[in-house]
Amino acid sequence: MKANDWVLGIAAFLLSIFGILSLCFGICWLAIIAVAFADLYLFAVLIGASLRAQCDAECSPGKKLKSCAEKSKNLFPNRPTSVVVLLCLTISLVYSFAGIFLSLDQTGSPFNKKLESPTQAVHLSLTTMLTLGDGVFHAEDDAARRLILFELGSSILLFFTIFPLVISRISGWGKKE
Repeated sequence: MKANDWVLGIAAFLLSIFGILSLCFGICWLAIIAVAFADLYLFAVLIGASLRAQCDAECSPGKKLKSCAEKSKNLFPNRPTSVVVLLCLTISLVYSFAGIFLSLDQTGSPFNKKLESPTQAVHLSLTTMLTLGDGVFHAEDDAARRLILFELGSSILLFFTIFPLVISRISGWGKKE
């Protein structure tokens, strides 16, 4: 395991802890930090993947490339670490948005029903992230609607990162990195 994998794993774990703490203790700024760093990392991974794909397409077979593909290599963890990192980032986003929803609900009820517990906030966050929309909670003011749209954007970014990364890692599982 490379040192970079340890750093990515610990950072993702800390982001998930930030999300859980923000929900449990109502620390909204901690949730905002967790969401911002998770989204920045996911965006960087997508940009890095596209740069690597472009470099691979431009590089002739057998030619060693030391350009953008090599520079973006540090963004990608190895196979076992990638599963842990993506799981931690998912936990971070779900719990961070739940913490923000709960904090927003304490200032007045922007939803059709008051969020009475952290479990209900996690339920709202998860159903929003998975785009299930079961109708139990829905936004009734513009601030809550914008927050839900932002969570949908974060979840799209997460899923655009998860599917290709997991598929590439599974397809090469038996191969040496």
